[in-house]
Amino acid sequence: MDDNQESKSASVFFIFSGVILFLFTIFLIYSGYFDIGLVSDDYLNFAGAQNSTLGQKFTSSIPYINYLHFRPIYYISINFGIWINQALNMPPDNFVIFRIENLIYFYLFVFLVSYLFYKFTENTWYSLALLMICLIYPNNLNDICWTVGKNDILCGILLFASLITTYNYSLNHSKKYLYLTGIFFSLALMTKETSIILPVVTIILFYAAFNREKLSYIKNLIFLEFFLLIIYFLYRVYMLGVQPAEVVTKFQKPGLFTSAGVIFKAVISLIVPFDYLSIQEYLKNYNLVFTIYAILLFIYLVAVIFIFIRTYKFKYLFLLTLILLVTVSPNLIAGYFRPQLILIPFSFFSFLLLLFAMKMSINVKFYLTGLVLIMILWCKISFNLIQDWRTAYETSQSVTESLLKLNLDPGKRNIILGLPSRFQQAVISDYIMGPYNYKKFGNFKITESITDLILTGSLDNTSLGSEISLAKLSDNEYEILTTGPTQYFMILDELGSKYKDKDIYVRLSQKNNFNKPTMLRVRVTGNDADVYVYSRDTYTKILDNTLKESSDN
Repeated sequence: MDDNQESKSASVFFIFSGVILFLFTIFLIYSGYFDIGLVSDDYLNFAGAQNSTLGQKFTSSIPYINYLHFRPIYYISINFGIWINQALNMPPDNFVIFRIENLIYFYLFVFLVSYLFYKFTENTWYSLALLMICLIYPNNLNDICWTVGKNDILCGILLFASLITTYNYSLNHSKKYLYLTGIFFSLALMTKETSIILPVVTIILFYAAFNREKLSYIKNLIFLEFFLLIIYFLYRVYMLGVQPAEVVTKFQKPGLFTSAGVIFKAVISLIVPFDYLSIQEYLKNYNLVFTIYAILLFIYLVAVIFIFIRTYKFKYLFLLTLILLVTVSPNLIAGYFRPQLILIPFSFFSFLLLLFAMKMSINVKFYLTGLVLIMILWCKISFNLIQDWRTAYETSQSVTESLLKLNLDPGKRNIILGLPSRFQQAVISDYIMGPYNYKKFGNFKITESITDLILTGSLDNTSLGSEISLAKLSDNEYEILTTGPTQYFMILDELGSKYKDKDIYVRLSQKNNFNKPTMLRVRVTGNDADVYVYSRDTYTKILDNTLKESSDN
């Protein structure tokens, strides 16, 4: 391609990228995206950022935040967003600046993904297709609806910026690009732990695109990335005192079964834009959108796998599998996965898949038609997803407003059971003390503590607004039941079906058709706590007179 053609092609790419992002913004306005405020642990992240020094951010000593999370750049970005919000004198209940901020970062991310593809291939239309795929895939939109998702977006921006400068370095070995890659990677490591994948991902992408030709050109840069990775691990272990075994056991029960579950969930999140419980529910009870999507996806997957087998491109299948395993490897260490974490693995996997599609001789019309049909469904699912997040935010506001009317005793431990926590993929009122303190005191600081021990989840609007049934069994023992068809209980930050401390004992039981508990037994075992049960914007206080705990438990 000569200079004039290259310039024209680049202009087309930039112009159409801008048009696509503009049209998507209109879609977001129509879907109600800008009506979504802060939810769940957004408030705790903001409080942690606002009430910590720069030194605390770089030593994982941030209030209210797990010390295993070393993410100083992310928390500095929160400070920056709050500063902008205050500089513009936004009302305390208006969070549109944070929605705009996440969206700008998201647009930059998807643009960098497609721009790297364009740099690799100089193919305008495949690059634009990749931009649209990453932009529209519903699971990716969780990261703009949930403010905490900025963490993944920022990490992704820095990873792809590193890859772009790596590509530039491969062309002329300029030290400028070597240093820039090192800077971007270092910043990524200080944004989220997912960034540790970069050296291996770089090798896979450059090998897939250029075979071994360019790998020899960037070997010094690869060594630099591994060197920075070693420094990162040494800093975390010897300076911050984080032990590898502690990271592995903190959030999971280690073992092959846990790892297999993480990989399985990652694959599901990669291709099916629904939360795991909804998938189970829709497999048993008919849902039109899910059924149409499942049929289209099955046909498309069979066709894609068939073309790989027919053309004997087993190496491509191996590299696709490898890139997925590498990009979810940090979650194998953490021991969990959810759809909100798929943004970075999805982008790398889609990048590689389109790269192989461009290299192979395929029936473009057939695959393009299938992709267009799937993307039309993605738009419908994305619209529903954004509506769910807006509903979650409105529910969170209502829950917090009703809680403020209780006049809780700050001198006692206040335990709340039954707060809504999940609405399909959307989160609602986890860590209720965050929004409670913000609304009561007008700042991002935790002054009064609240324990939201048992939460509820729902898969439909009816269940979200359903009553929680409360029955007294004895002076200090109660039975609590969900009444919504897809309503269920969950314990916050705990594994298993039981929880016990000096104030309370709870046990979950009676599973529904997607294996979630719908019955809760509660026993108040101390005099130092007030226990409340939430149901439809009302709070019922459980009497705190105590009986001796029976020996059968």
